[in-house]
Amino acid sequence: ITTEDKHQLATLALAKKEFTEARKITLVALQDSPEHPSLLLLLAQIEIKSGQLSEATKVILQVESILPNNPIISIYKAD
Repeated sequence: ITTEDKHQLATLALAKKEFTEARKITLVALQDSPEHPSLLLLLAQIEIKSGQLSEATKVILQVESILPNNPIISIYKAD
């Protein structure tokens, strides 16, 4: 199963509000690609939607260190 497949599965789990499953799939995918920006942003979304704001902040800061000038970071920080 590819990283993109895992991304899609986690996105589907998030859409169904299956936060634990979405987080688990995303973390497994990140083991193979620990600095994959879209996976990290997905993890941030999962953490935000599940109310884990301090965890979301950590992930957003990690993405910001990888993509320092990306405008999407400002959007996540605003959430």
